[in-house]
Amino acid sequence: MSAVTYTKDIAEDIKYGTFAGVPRPQEPSRIWRKNWQLSEKEAAEHRTVFWTSIDKSGAKIIGCCPEKAAKYVAFGSYVGGWKANKRHGYGTRRSFAVGSRYDGEWNEGMRHGEGTQWVRCKNGKGVRKCYAGSWVNDRREGFGTGCYEDGSVYKGNWVKDHREGEGTMFYANVAPREALWLWNVGGREDRRLVRRQHYALRN
Repeated sequence: MSAVTYTKDIAEDIKYGTFAGVPRPQEPSRIWRKNWQLSEKEAAEHRTVFWTSIDKSGAKIIGCCPEKAAKYVAFGSYVGGWKANKRHGYGTRRSFAVGSRYDGEWNEGMRHGEGTQWVRCKNGKGVRKCYAGSWVNDRREGFGTGCYEDGSVYKGNWVKDHREGEGTMFYANVAPREALWLWNVGGREDRRLVRRQHYALRN
């Protein structure tokens, strides 16, 4: 089999690339790592990067624009700030395969600061906001708002991706419940210790 070669150029802050040749079975992971390094090293302070994969072989690369290489299928992208070869500052990451999106602040490659996470609706029709608020080291932490598929909304404190501390649940046609939330108490996902009820319905 012929060796794999990669040609690329940079134009208008978008990386373009194509492969020539047929990859041997042991090569895809090496190609992926190589082009990940190229993508990071050549990224400026603000850059658009496309994550793509080869249709049949399963090899994955970074830095190939699907409009310029129809052989490849894009499965994600990132548009935003870079620092020290990592996502840093404000940026937007999209995952085309699962329909998710994150808009917000980054620190050393992780979601950190204020940001909003969107996910695909279960019925497959569009996306919905699932969380907006504070992030620490890629986890929901601090004050934030969680939005759920059934229309309910939680506003309150989060610790390590879980509701914990003071918070209020809002339901479409039920009185909102303010409570103290504790993670993994008594074997349950989260336990609500109700302090007081508010009887004004959410508009």
